[in-house]
Amino acid sequence: MPKTASVTSSLTRGLTQDLFKTSSSTILDSLGITPELAVSMTRKLVGSYSGDFYAESGGFATTVYDQSGNSRNLTNPATGDDPELTGSGKTTRGIFSSTSNTNLSTGITGSSWPSGNHDVFIVLDPVYAGTSSDKQAIFGRGSGDVIRMDDGSGSSAIAGMTVGEIRVNDTILPATVTRNALWDALTVSGLNVLSLEDVDLQSIGGQIKLGGSDANWRLECHFAEWIITPALSDADHTAIVTNIRDFYS
Repeated sequence: MPKTASVTSSLTRGLTQDLFKTSSSTILDSLGITPELAVSMTRKLVGSYSGDFYAESGGFATTVYDQSGNSRNLTNPATGDDPELTGSGKTTRGIFSSTSNTNLSTGITGSSWPSGNHDVFIVLDPVYAGTSSDKQAIFGRGSGDVIRMDDGSGSSAIAGMTVGEIRVNDTILPATVTRNALWDALTVSGLNVLSLEDVDLQSIGGQIKLGGSDANWRLECHFAEWIITPALSDADHTAIVTNIRDFYS
């Protein structure tokens, strides 16, 4: 299936990866937080991490590496649906296709994650390319236990999982937020931070991932980062969102 976004050269991308791996100070280190998952297309999230941010083949990200040390690398289970690479440095993104089921899976079912609540940070630019459906599955297992947005829908955005609070760019949305309200909050122009407080990952039945595997529920976005931590204080949660937004500003 043809792809339309521009792709930088492997040489340029390798140089920018090396540049962003030089910093030894990260917001997670500064706050004393040990993440369960820390992946980024653009930067080091864990000070001790020294590997690549992702592996590529033919202009697509075949693996996005987990910097947490837990080996929860992200891959797309379906052949031919890997995120397309675009940009360089801070603008490096993995493009989730609007016409196929791009998703990034941890390969780990909810029951295999540590017990207790977690905070989740997803950094992306959701885009709507005018396909036949504006239904987008964002986080969960893609169907059933999932967070969805849907322009015009009054159904709940959260289904089948336990979530304490949902925020967009650190603005707290109502616990009963609708798919339409999440759509309105998250599809503003530019990069956005969807963050969740007190998520019970074990309440998610399948493999935890971004995006969907369904003809009607696709995530169309330019993806930058995904962080999962143990449950945080409000202050630490806000500090991470602020750091993300400052970095990408």
